[in-house]
Amino acid sequence: MPIAYFICPDGKKTKILSCLNKCHMRERCMFLPTLRAIASSSDRKLFKPSVTELITGTREIYLKRTNEYP
Repeated sequence: MPIAYFICPDGKKTKILSCLNKCHMRERCMFLPTLRAIASSSDRKLFKPSVTELITGTREIYLKRTNEYP
């Protein structure tokens, strides 16, 4: 599963779509195009493991693929 939350500067977890639609803080912590780029790069829709995943620990990759994480 891809990353599901952003962690805001105030420490709150915010769903990515919620953050992109409307920030709960007075002003955004980053520019909106930057946040969109981070969100789109986190879910690359790869079905086979990437080179980076192959050199990462097996348990870590398993957890990232099966659980939502911030």
